Amino acid sequence: MYTVVFRRTNNEPDEIYYYNEYKDALYHYNLFKNDNDPDYKDMYISMELNIEKRVFSLKIDSFIFK
Repeated sequence: MYTVVFRRTNNEPDEIYYYNEYKDALYHYNLFKNDNDPDYKDMYISMELNIEKRVFSLKIDSFIFK
């Protein structure tokens, strides 16, 4: 399983999206990574692409909104 995690700037819970296929998670991740919308830096600190295996989590890539 793969996750795309958006770390929020406020005290709201992080947004976590789950995918069974890497290609689907990567597509979602790249939609935001390659978008220069200035509102994202106000809403999110960072975004992560992870692979999840039971209790194990490995960060594949990370992007900081600036």
